[in-house]
Amino acid sequence: TRTRPSHDGAVQALVASSDSKWIASAAHDGKIILWDVRQQIPTREWTASGKGQEFFSLAFSHDSRRLAAAGGGELAHCCLWDLASGRLRKVLQGHTAPVTTAALDPTGTRLATASMDHTVRIWDTEGGALITVLRGHLGPILDVAFSPDGKFVLSASEDKKAKIWPVSGGECTLSFKHFNWVHAARFSPDGRYVATTSWDHTVRLFKVEDGSLVRRLWEHEGAPVRHVVFSPDGETLWSGADDGSHCCLWDLASGRQRKVLQGHTAPVTTAALDPTGTRLATASMDHTVRIWDTEGGALITVLRGHSGPILDVAFSPDGKFVLSASEDKKAKIWPVSGGECTLSFKHFNWVHAARFSPDGRYVATTSWDHTVRLFKVEDGSLVRRLWEHEGAPVRHVVFSPDGETLWSGADDGSVSGRRLGNVLRA
Repeated sequence: TRTRPSHDGAVQALVASSDSKWIASAAHDGKIILWDVRQQIPTREWTASGKGQEFFSLAFSHDSRRLAAAGGGELAHCCLWDLASGRLRKVLQGHTAPVTTAALDPTGTRLATASMDHTVRIWDTEGGALITVLRGHLGPILDVAFSPDGKFVLSASEDKKAKIWPVSGGECTLSFKHFNWVHAARFSPDGRYVATTSWDHTVRLFKVEDGSLVRRLWEHEGAPVRHVVFSPDGETLWSGADDGSHCCLWDLASGRQRKVLQGHTAPVTTAALDPTGTRLATASMDHTVRIWDTEGGALITVLRGHSGPILDVAFSPDGKFVLSASEDKKAKIWPVSGGECTLSFKHFNWVHAARFSPDGRYVATTSWDHTVRLFKVEDGSLVRRLWEHEGAPVRHVVFSPDGETLWSGADDGSVSGRRLGNVLRA
């Protein structure tokens, strides 16, 4: 079903609920639109009322009952939607400067919002009530995360500190220092450690028990470090910096660097983990995709064949193949084990995004040629060229989790949803 442009600005977020009933879109026009996947129509629209306001982050609750939307402007706030009724349940208002990020706790019943106003606010997602305001930072807050048990909140700030706070409120219980802005902070899966990244070019590992510094990791000298992630088993830590050409793998038990994932000769544009978490694919401006073993950090293979920077990368549902999208006007499928690409899909301009369907039978691509294309993985044949977004580059594409619908969003603000069955029969 073709949908008319519903946004008056470029679509910048497009997410699907886990139960496949809803799609949410946000754009530079300040609108959030909630779409009914089955009927493929917008069911609710809300427009930010303040000058210059827009929403840039969307998240469905784990039970698919609510949608949280973060944004900023003169009246910085978050919104909480009830998906069963399509009604705006609550405007989470109180921040006095733009909201920079938000996080849901493991149960989906608490929402933490961080802001340029130096505070973190904790909200009840059931009724939207404000639980507490966490004050103590002296600068804008850039990151927020819950502990694995949901009892504590971790914040990272431009005041050169990360802090741990009880969700129930009160003073911070621990504070971790850097020599420059703290860009990101994460709990280890067991909640015993905190890892922080900073513009002082370091990654630091702290013990939650007493706040002591376990290790200062210096591999990223010369570049601000923005990204940090623990492995699911909590035994290793990954970090990435603004120099863009490498990632580091650290052993937490010893604090030693296990591996530098180095080899790209230009900035890494994006990365993806396979379904098991044992393989990492990194895409780069150097025209290559590299596949790494996340256990030991070994390079498995380098996928060469694109003639332009690679903008997107994704694994197939079974983890056996990698899909890449490039400025060379092509998307390609590669075996994870290495070798030549097995299939190549063409557009008339940059391919911005590419995704496998949940069953792995189809590939959807979006392009600056204003089209969405659906290809059959079995033989690479073009199933359908979709022109819903004529006149605008298409950046976003998402399959519903049940694989029954395909949604896309473009720079002209249009959002389109189609039943896959109808596309295949057309």
